[in-house]
Amino acid sequence: MSLNKTALVKLLYDAGVFKFGEYTLKSGQFTPVYIDLRSIISKPQLFKTLVNALVELVKGLDFSVLCGVPYAAIPLATGVMVHSDVPLLLARKDAKDYGTKKMIEGDFVKGQKVLIVEDVTVLGWSIQETAQSLREHGLLVTDAVTLVDRQQGGADNLTADNVNLHSLLTFDDIFAYLVEKGDVTAERAAEIRRQLADTSYLNNASKDKLKRQSTEENGVVNGNH
Repeated sequence: MSLNKTALVKLLYDAGVFKFGEYTLKSGQFTPVYIDLRSIISKPQLFKTLVNALVELVKGLDFSVLCGVPYAAIPLATGVMVHSDVPLLLARKDAKDYGTKKMIEGDFVKGQKVLIVEDVTVLGWSIQETAQSLREHGLLVTDAVTLVDRQQGGADNLTADNVNLHSLLTFDDIFAYLVEKGDVTAERAAEIRRQLADTSYLNNASKDKLKRQSTEENGVVNGNH
């Protein structure tokens, strides 16, 4: 049985994945809200529900193989593989200096379309890096799916890189629930959204540097990507 977005947000809220405080994103931006999805691997029923929702979300997309953004999204991608019976590839952040020294592990044929799986998307850099690695190996990437889009420019950045981002949840969905719960006021939610949408603190040099260095896991020093 599929759940609506409010029900999914409630499950995440009850699981304690929304953290409030002062966190620093990989980009250097401060955020008062951090989404800690790493803990879902310790909650089998929640994990299964989220994977099923992702499988429903990507129905109709054109792909024949999956790849999780290393490394936080690999469990999610593995879950989607098991539930959809679609093969999975592993993209490494760095090549090993022993064995096969491959950057892409798994069986594939050049020209196959890969669906990239991500947990939390901020600027989209980790998806871009994964797409670049896959493309360098002759694979095609036109779509990526994320559990949460923080709506901080990631979708636009990916569109410019010819990747369509499909999100199960967005920050708007999450803040709507938090306002309804009374955890934040509508005014405070709007203020936070404006703050997080502002990327003027990033100049071109810092963008290039951070993109080169990005390993974007949940995006961070303490927080998301």
